[in-house]
Amino acid sequence: MPSSIRCHLKMVANLFDAYTAALFLRSKHGESYRLVAKESLGDAVKDSCVIESGQGLIGWVAREGKRLHVTHFTRDTRTLGIYKIDTGIKAFLASPLPYREGVLMVDSKNRYAFPEKKQRILDDCARVAYDLWFLIRQEVEREFYRKLLDWLIDSGANFLDDIGRLGKLLGLKMVLYACKDRGEKLYRLRGTIGVHGLKAGDTLYSVDEGLMGWFFRYKKNVILNKFRGEAAQSFIIKRNESLNPGPVVVGICLPENGETSEVVLFSGETDIERWPSDILETLSRSLSRIRGNT
Repeated sequence: MPSSIRCHLKMVANLFDAYTAALFLRSKHGESYRLVAKESLGDAVKDSCVIESGQGLIGWVAREGKRLHVTHFTRDTRTLGIYKIDTGIKAFLASPLPYREGVLMVDSKNRYAFPEKKQRILDDCARVAYDLWFLIRQEVEREFYRKLLDWLIDSGANFLDDIGRLGKLLGLKMVLYACKDRGEKLYRLRGTIGVHGLKAGDTLYSVDEGLMGWFFRYKKNVILNKFRGEAAQSFIIKRNESLNPGPVVVGICLPENGETSEVVLFSGETDIERWPSDILETLSRSLSRIRGNT
């Protein structure tokens, strides 16, 4: 997390004499809120913390977009979803970021309530946190689009090489490129990158099996952030495959080119929060443009 956010959280913690000050931000690709920065006097805060909208007190603030002040806190603090153990806090205060983009929270072990003035100040701090995060996100997206533009300029000679470089840009090492004839129930792999035990060729696979078959059937562009990749439950091509996909899977269905349908699938492990919110539309347009130039 950028130093500006960390400094802001440190200021908030000192201003409120808080046991913990924490900032949660909404995922770009869902309604969950992840802990992105914290300042705490103890080590009980979870290393990785995700709160669903409406889950507990923090989730309620995220969903309702309203400040919440809990005095004489008597619950086990693990119910907040941020702590590994009960820390015995006495007061809890949380303010939503504008547009329900996140939650800024503080708690205390040495007071039973926060004064009204401090409650209003936390609202202001939440707005500042949003402004900082908005500027940071804009810079990250500008850098992504700059790299994508460079990719577009250099692409067009070989489609498989193009999608391989796009996979690297996304931080995803596995790439599968498949196609099928219109009306057919079988497809074949036209190219693979970063795949062991599966090669492109004349082998035909059913559209009724696996994630790749799903893309051919429904023609939808999808991002999966928690793909299990277990042969018995979820798989890319066929059961008992030797592929080793990562938790992130991106599937792009290209517009039908005459009598042919094409799907490009990327997989690996990366932080999708660094991608623009319109990533699927952007990738679809970009790949369609490149495919039309080959």
